[in-house]
Amino acid sequence: AQARGQQLGDGTPVHITIPTPNPWVPLRILALGKKPTDRVEADVFLLTANRPALLPAPGDGLALAHDDRATTLLLDDLRADDGMAWVPESAWLTRLSIDSDAGDIRYDLAIDASGEGHPSARAAGLDLATTSDSYHVPPVWLLLALGSGAIFVIFKQLPRRGVERV
Repeated sequence: AQARGQQLGDGTPVHITIPTPNPWVPLRILALGKKPTDRVEADVFLLTANRPALLPAPGDGLALAHDDRATTLLLDDLRADDGMAWVPESAWLTRLSIDSDAGDIRYDLAIDASGEGHPSARAAGLDLATTSDSYHVPPVWLLLALGSGAIFVIFKQLPRRGVERV
């Protein structure tokens, strides 16, 4: 960072190629080590075969800044770089801008690159009831469990009629 003249807090562009049908972008990592009120400003560029479906949808600190077919000039320029021979002849370019408090970034970006509109809520971190790192008990089940336990304890404490205790 020093050799590049970067200061504490300066961003570093990262180029990640995810060869998967439905990529996932870990947005929560942008808030690591920050205070909840620290500002997070970043751009995410997606190059997909079709217009992708996104979860969460843009809004509240996540803005759709570009959503159109990638130009031939851009694709040719990308293909000219080392390791970029995979870039297709045609693609959809999506740019998302993040401008949010670090404490408000409680999600990742799930993408359905087919354009069918079914990104994974689990990949976005929005379906916490089914993720392995979070255990959620619906309140009604919790109340039933506590109630059953209380009834068991009450009946255990009552003297039994007609049965001699030993």
